[in-house]
Order: sequence, then structure tokens, then C-alpha cells
Amino acid sequence: MRDKYRTAKRFWPTTVSVSEGSSLCGPWRATQRERPESSLTSGDACIRRALRQLTAMPFLVAEISLRDSIFIFLPFVLLLLIIRICAPADSKHHLRPDRLISAGIAIVICSVALLSLVKGSYAVSAFFCGGLSLLVLLRRCPAAAAAFVCLAIAAASGGWMATGQPITALPAFFVAQGPIISGYSEAMSFEGAHKDMVIYVVISIVLLAVLYKVFARQFGSTGLIALASFAFTLFVCLKAAFVRHDQHGATAAGALLLAGYCVSAMTESVLYLMVWGLVVFGWAKIDHAHSGLNFAMASQRVHNAVLSAYEGIKLRASTPQLLRTIFDQQNAAIRAQLPLPPVEGSVDIYPFELSALFAHGCVGRRGRYFRAILHITLSWTH
Repeated sequence: MRDKYRTAKRFWPTTVSVSEGSSLCGPWRATQRERPESSLTSGDACIRRALRQLTAMPFLVAEISLRDSIFIFLPFVLLLLIIRICAPADSKHHLRPDRLISAGIAIVICSVALLSLVKGSYAVSAFFCGGLSLLVLLRRCPAAAAAFVCLAIAAASGGWMATGQPITALPAFFVAQGPIISGYSEAMSFEGAHKDMVIYVVISIVLLAVLYKVFARQFGSTGLIALASFAFTLFVCLKAAFVRHDQHGATAAGALLLAGYCVSAMTESVLYLMVWGLVVFGWAKIDHAHSGLNFAMASQRVHNAVLSAYEGIKLRASTPQLLRTIFDQQNAAIRAQLPLPPVEGSVDIYPFELSALFAHGCVGRRGRYFRAILHITLSWTH
């Protein structure tokens, strides 16, 4: 037993922990583990849980037919990462911010910042969950919070200017989305069956309770922030799915898969199986109602995802120039089918079927600029 202890001590001599109440950026103190065998066992469990989640991710994404839920959930994932980094080092949810983890979080921050430029529902989720992430960082490490803000502003501004739009128009773009977001339900609502919505709401409430039990209550007020962000994200997906009661209802199915994935990452054993059983049931019922989902279709989705990924990587590695050739041929076909006169200046558009504008070079050409303004007039709304 003594030899076993010495061997473990040799390969697991110390662990880094943050003293209670200290900030993430404050002084770190190294403490000796009294029972290295238990820490090794905990580390093995964390590795197994990470591999389990990593294996499930490709299948989960393949089964999400509408990608809106992925983009709406991404800001909440960022908040979870921030909370885990700021957690005490002796917490089982603590995520040590090494270089690889920090680089990954920086990429997620840039992605969330760009989401605010894409769609109103994405922007709402990005600002709400991103703002809460900033609040958590600000309480633990003001320097990291400042870096967070700078990176987000740089990403959003860079993405805006990369499309050829003037940086001075960016504030007006965000302001213009206000009436669009607030008037969405009144302008686009359509009656439909309530069964799917009831299933979604019930499962969402259960997932909220599980998240509170296994994660949120361990972090006090920070845990309540995570719970509020989770509830808000589920609510945004609810509106995106059921305001119109059309094919967008599949957004709710994808949202349940992602919600279950996030919650199951914090659970173990019986509770883990219960979460996934409930989530898969809700996903299958809602997706079946909108796409006629069955086992053969679910299997085909995974097959298509694997095949398209393989073909894309193969094409990119062998003949990357072929992609440009195919792109130019498709643009030529669009120009022949939908001829447009020369266009100078700005183009005010609603973002639907924009291929003709891209094919005719209204975007990105020197001497011209493209201003994508989400503009819905009162008469159009009526």
C-alpha cells in the first residue's frame, strides 16, 4: 500500500486550488493531496464522461434537422464554460483554464458575437447569455471580463466590416432589430396543435429541475444565473418553434436534444439515463409530427452526415479548386435565370432568397457596398 501511495504521489504530486473567495486571477496556492488514489479515480471518471459526451455530439448534431436551435443554444454553452472556469478548484465541475481551453473559449466568444449579426432570435440569446457570462467573469476576474468585451466587440465589428458594410451603421442595425423582435409574435403567429408545445414545456421544466439539483445549487447566486440563462434559452427556442406552427416546430426537437446534452454532461448513472430517455422521447414525438421521423429516417440522417463530411474533406484535400469552379458555374446559372440591371449604391433587403444579388456581384464588389437592413414596414406587417 505504501508503494502504491508513493507511485501515485510521484505522478500526482500537487493540485492547484483557489482559496475560498479569491478571484480567478488572484494568487493560486498549491496543496498536497492526502489521498491521491481518490483524485485519480475522480480524474478517470471525468475522462470517461468527457469521452462519452464527445462521442454523442456528432450523432446529436446529425439528428437536428433545423440548425436554429444550435445557434440559439451556443451562448448558453459559453455561460456554462465561464461558470466552470470560475468554479473553485476542488469542485467536480471545475475546468482548469489551460491554453487549449482558453483558446476554445475565445473561439466560442467570437462565434457568439457574430451570431448577433445573423438573426434576431440569435441576437437575443447572444446578448442575454453573453451579458450574464460577462457578469460572472466580472465578479471573479475584471481583467478577463475586459478581454471578453474587447474580443466580442472586435469579432462583431470585424464580421460586419468583412461584409463590406460601414462600421458607423452597426449601432443603427442593432437598434432597428428592436421593433422586429418585439413585433415578431404578433406579425407571424399562426394557430396550430398544442400537443407538441405541451411536451416541450413539460420536459423543459424537468430539465430545469435536474440542472438545479446537479449543478446550479452548488454555486449559489452564480448557479441561479445559469438556471435563468437555461430557462431563457429554452423560451427563445419555444418561440422560434411554435409561434408559426409550421416546419419550424422542429426547432423545439433540436432544442430538447441540446438541452439534454448540456444537462447530462453534469449528471451520472441513473439520472443520466433518465435525462436522455426523457429527451429522446420528446425529440422523437415532436420531430415525427413535423417530418414523419422514424428509425430509418434517423439512421439515414447519420449516414448522410458522415458521407457528406467525408466527401467534403476528400474534395477539399484532393481538388480544392473544384469548389470554386462549381460555385462560379452555379452563379452563372442563377444570372441566366434571373437577370438584373446594374445596381449602384446600397441594397435594402429582407433576408430571403438572396442568391440573385450574390450572383450578380451586388455584394463585395469594389466601389459598391452592401447594406443588409432587416426592414419590415407597418404596411407589410398588416
